[in-house]
Amino acid sequence: LKVLRLGGNQLGGLLPVIAKADTNNNNATLTTSKCVLVVLELGGNRLSGRIQDALEGLGGCVNLEVLDLSSNTFTGMLQQPEKKPKAGSALKSSVKQYQMPLGGWWPGLRELRLNNNDIAGVLPPSLGQCQELQVLHLGSNKLSGPIPPELCRCRAMRVLQLHGNELEGEVPTELTRFSNLTHLYLYGNSGIAGRLPPGTREQCRSLQVVG
Repeated sequence: LKVLRLGGNQLGGLLPVIAKADTNNNNATLTTSKCVLVVLELGGNRLSGRIQDALEGLGGCVNLEVLDLSSNTFTGMLQQPEKKPKAGSALKSSVKQYQMPLGGWWPGLRELRLNNNDIAGVLPPSLGQCQELQVLHLGSNKLSGPIPPELCRCRAMRVLQLHGNELEGEVPTELTRFSNLTHLYLYGNSGIAGRLPPGTREQCRSLQVVG
């Protein structure tokens, strides 16, 4: 089975583990003998649970190119925000923050749609490892923090939707690397400040900016 499209139904509950990633080694390890899934579209259902568990349960699907879990009721975080040290404290935590190695799991990922859920946390810099990524829909969640400059390594990006979150900071100057970018949605993030980096419109000639 390479293509599974079950969007727009009333499927509920947790997303079953299809091919779990080995999170200890940050490498993809199949729990099934063969996982050739390329397209998985489950948007517009009633799936629930933590998004990190759902994604880890698909981390072994190394051929995945399209993943749509939009318009469900997923919670949790893509990545926890870094904890700031308390005032007057000189101690630093020796515990490394876990990051989902999305590019290591799905090196050929072209479309990732997680919009219209209840996902919090910050945008993981590991998204920048998905260098084939063309469409990224993360709008209408509760994501916070800055837009990581590592995201701009995805030079094939055509559509970037980050609207309706709690993002803050300036738009990265590395955005000019998106020469193929046609749609950029940033509205509904009251903390986003400044203007598009100089040269963005010249580099992205077909760009339409919303917000």
